[in-house]
Amino acid sequence: MSRSERENFIVRILDQNNKPVGAGFLISPRHVLTCSHVISKLDEEITLDFPLLSTQKYKACIKVQFSPKESACPDDIEDIAVLEFLLNQELPNDVSFATVSDIRDLYDHPVNVCGFPEGNDGGSWVDGKLRGGVRLRAGYSLIRRCMQSA
Repeated sequence: MSRSERENFIVRILDQNNKPVGAGFLISPRHVLTCSHVISKLDEEITLDFPLLSTQKYKACIKVQFSPKESACPDDIEDIAVLEFLLNQELPNDVSFATVSDIRDLYDHPVNVCGFPEGNDGGSWVDGKLRGGVRLRAGYSLIRRCMQSA
């Protein structure tokens, strides 16, 4: 998948002052997948946008959240959240949806990801390799259902 194709599902999550606090990925017409730690200090109503496609702001709420656990065992890491758009907000025309893969199939796989570090509200891309995953447990079936919903 090309970078331009990936840009179509990248979501920027904003704080109450419209400053980026993290990134997410559009996984269905109504749902965004992100890390729980990104939204842990935000209000119940979350502001987000598609910075690589549009300047329009969108409102979402937390559909499901699994907070990070401190553990010596990497398999116990849970740091994932699904956000759901409020109302029927029209998304930018060029959006596409990210897919969720099983990390066992992708360990050591090269990746190119986008984030929004302080001072770079437009986003930065970085190359890396997958070294681990987020254990989804019961949330996995809900995330799959969100991805399949229209």
